[in-house]
Amino acid sequence: MKNLSYQISLIGALFISAFFPKVTYAQHVPIIPIPQEVVFQEGVFLLTKDISLQADEELGKLSNYLNDRLQQIVGFRIARNANSSTQFHIGLTDDLENEEAYKLTIDEKGIELSAKSVKGLFYGIQSFMQLLPPYQNNEVLNLPKLTINDSPAMNWRGLLLDVSSIFSPLRK
Repeated sequence: MKNLSYQISLIGALFISAFFPKVTYAQHVPIIPIPQEVVFQEGVFLLTKDISLQADEELGKLSNYLNDRLQQIVGFRIARNANSSTQFHIGLTDDLENEEAYKLTIDEKGIELSAKSVKGLFYGIQSFMQLLPPYQNNEVLNLPKLTINDSPAMNWRGLLLDVSSIFSPLRK
């Protein structure tokens, strides 16, 4: 009797699992928090020093921040508004609904980051930085060709600190 109930449970579990969606790589992309949507394309994009950074004048501080972070992580900066066949374009758009939403596209033409606000661009840069291999001072970096569409699930961001797990001494 135990054997029959075991077989029925196994068949039921297999039957139920057949109707659940397949796990996609988008759920395992190395970005925290996990983006809402990631679409991978064939191949890789070669990020080199020859790429040029195209950004509006009002995004100067954000462009400098991006270059500073690239200098720290990969060891080179991107020239602004230089003539190059590949470009890293940063810009504001009204196509996105959420104020903090962003769209990051990496393809053969280059990298394009667009958002509705400067906050969205900042979060897009954070996601881009997480795609870079850590601590490599190489001339060429391989990045996956992909498109990320992301927005926060809630209007607030926060940190949960469980005080029952972190014991602090009493002040006297």
